[in-house]
Amino acid sequence: MNAVFEVTRAEPRESTSAEPGGDRALKGHLLSLRHRVASSFTQLRFRLSGRGGRRLLSDKSALFTLGDQLLREARRSGRELSLTLFEFSDLKEVRSIYGSRVKRQLMAQVATKMAAAAGSRGVVARTAANEFALLLPGADRHKAAQIIGRAMGNPVRIEIESDNDEIVLVPEFQIECPGPEFDCIEALYRELCLDLKEARRLKQDREQYLTRERESYSRPQGLGLRPCDADAHGPGADVLPTIPDSLHPL
Repeated sequence: MNAVFEVTRAEPRESTSAEPGGDRALKGHLLSLRHRVASSFTQLRFRLSGRGGRRLLSDKSALFTLGDQLLREARRSGRELSLTLFEFSDLKEVRSIYGSRVKRQLMAQVATKMAAAAGSRGVVARTAANEFALLLPGADRHKAAQIIGRAMGNPVRIEIESDNDEIVLVPEFQIECPGPEFDCIEALYRELCLDLKEARRLKQDREQYLTRERESYSRPQGLGLRPCDADAHGPGADVLPTIPDSLHPL
């Protein structure tokens, strides 16, 4: 399946007015139309070949608008709603190591896997350069984890082959359902951002600890003499002479 990012554009119409103010009126109309299109969460859609269509929203504001609608529907019906936030931090290094073509291939694979997890009712949003959000109506944390695992593997990963090299991205991600303390999806999103930040900090602390442990074991060790031992063998110390032993014939 090929992922295609499709942007809805407002195309200018040719003015048919011969009045001097016709151009200004047309420009005002186009600006108003452009604003309405930009503020609508339907401006960007993610389409896959085959049956059905799945949406990839372009920004956080679109996610918050649609997410609040899904949140209201979930609470009216008593159904679950989960939000998962993914961070693909390794994408920052992909372009510098493998080039733009490989990064585009990885991004297409990320979008395809995200759409597979979203299914026919879920929504995917690209909330930052290396960050994606997944809204799953009808799924609690456990069910969302199962759906994500089926679509993206266990452990969760994105992988492609390029020039006989296998490239694997393992994202950090957090899953949460909006409890009564969350009155909007934006508040839940910001909570997940903090959770991801804390997870990154713990990961860095763990890596630094392991690095220090390896360095301490690889450091050359001394002879382990105590100060009194060193003094006892210093200049002027009484040292017993070495007594030669006789050679015993075989």
